[in-house]
Amino acid sequence: MVLTRTLSILFSFLFLVYLFLDLPISIHQFIYTKWFLNGLLATSGLIWLLREQNFFFPKLSKACWFFLSGLFLYKFIQIFTGHISPLSQTALDKVTFLILIGVAYNFYIKKAFQLQDVLVGIFVATFTFLVFILFDFLFVYDSILASSIQLAGNFGNINIAAEFIGLSLILQIAALIQIQMDKKLTVGLYILSALSTAYLYFASSRSVFLALAISICFLFCIRSVSKTKLMKSVGVICLAFTLCAGISVFQKSVSTSAASPITLDLNKTVSTHTRYQLILATLNLMRQHPLGVGAGEFEFAIMPYLHKMMPEYNEYVIPHAPHNEYLRFLVEEGVPYTLLLVCFVVLLLYDRRRYLVTLIQDLPILPAFFVYWAIQCAFQFPFTNGLSVLIICIFLSYALFVLYPASKHILRISFPFRVSVGFTSLFATFVACISISEYLTLTQPLSPEKSRIAYTLNSRNWYAGINHSISMINNGNLSKARKLLRTELKKRPHNFVALRELAYIELAEQNAHEACRLLTQYDSYFDNNSSFRSMRLNSCLGSIYPSQAADVSEGVLPSTLVLTSQKHPKADYK
Repeated sequence: MVLTRTLSILFSFLFLVYLFLDLPISIHQFIYTKWFLNGLLATSGLIWLLREQNFFFPKLSKACWFFLSGLFLYKFIQIFTGHISPLSQTALDKVTFLILIGVAYNFYIKKAFQLQDVLVGIFVATFTFLVFILFDFLFVYDSILASSIQLAGNFGNINIAAEFIGLSLILQIAALIQIQMDKKLTVGLYILSALSTAYLYFASSRSVFLALAISICFLFCIRSVSKTKLMKSVGVICLAFTLCAGISVFQKSVSTSAASPITLDLNKTVSTHTRYQLILATLNLMRQHPLGVGAGEFEFAIMPYLHKMMPEYNEYVIPHAPHNEYLRFLVEEGVPYTLLLVCFVVLLLYDRRRYLVTLIQDLPILPAFFVYWAIQCAFQFPFTNGLSVLIICIFLSYALFVLYPASKHILRISFPFRVSVGFTSLFATFVACISISEYLTLTQPLSPEKSRIAYTLNSRNWYAGINHSISMINNGNLSKARKLLRTELKKRPHNFVALRELAYIELAEQNAHEACRLLTQYDSYFDNNSSFRSMRLNSCLGSIYPSQAADVSEGVLPSTLVLTSQKHPKADYK
């Protein structure tokens, strides 16, 4: 493994950009910024394929083509029936995912880069991240809250950050086993493994600990793996873990504060209960909608089921995922589509079962990687994270490259130049529109003009639509605001934020009966005990607060309509 290779340096730079590129978007900065970078990478890859004028694709069996055709046909039916929108950000994310896999697969076929280049990039980025984060954590911050935020770094969420470091650690272990390297690099990886373990100790992510343990056990089960090398890595991890525990005990004994930031956080009762209730609500939603609620529509579709089980749930926080990617895929895409996809993947692996055995024995780094992600998908939401998706695409494409190694196992497809240019330009336009829309919404949510532009660029951006409707209401354009909000409710019937704004309009026009209906639906999402319960009761009795009437007469809604950054309704579920 040569560190001086140009591509290794480029991958190191790429992952450092993903980790440290900072935009003023609070918790969304990591998720949004990294998907934007994925779009740029996919566009650049399409341009590269356009120049090559050749696209290589695995040569599949007839049965695989049958199920693959079924998957695309199912999607076209959903688009035609209006069940999903082909212009939504979720649709763009899925197209980006497929393009990245296709581009990376062609890079491997044409030997444009190797997996070792990617590993070097991940390890360099991990070391840089850990040096900055651990130094501040150990020597700068002196409170649990501040240290937790610091551990998250630019990821915006400590679980997402721990997920990446855990991935890097299992790759470090597998690389020490699989790749021949000199003594200096070996010692360097052991040091990096110790630093990664220290970070994970303080981050205290249960799913990462579990995924690492199962992945290491899986490596022990592979006959070709050197048990001596694996035991050395495990020994380094145990030593680092013990050292961190000793530091925690010492720091706690000399600390004057009641709570110490440098401790293993084992108080997960509330988090466990919340996730359990969220999973139960998701299962109820899936039973009621076996055909799926539509890609990317989980956040509002879950509302009628979530708050019946969790009435204390805050009205300003919306769950984007049930902390389980398998459940999220099932409930969004539906049972039929999921079965088609499972059959396709099983056939894809069955057709190459001989190569699959070789892959596990000769390349333990791949099965270790996929076992880790399989466990993480059961507890977290890696497919909403752009950096995780990029790394998954790179390793998926490498697995396809190994399973379809010879020229007789791949197809060469040539596209007309105009078709290639047109598709690339169309994709780049979608990336630009959606990215600019999200950026404007997340950086300047209360700007009327920016909200209007953001909604014009992407009408699926519900938050921009809500803020645009508020600006129209404040300007006295109640009819236009009502039309926009009703359009939004047609797309997402359980968008309780739009329900609330529409109810205010009805109150402004003295339509107490319609306001009663809207607020009753809104209140039902919060076990009939929301912050607007008293307003609902008054509107249902046919009366309106005098203060509200005064606000209406001036054409300005109550200040509670303005969604401030502290009460961001699109904040990630924790």
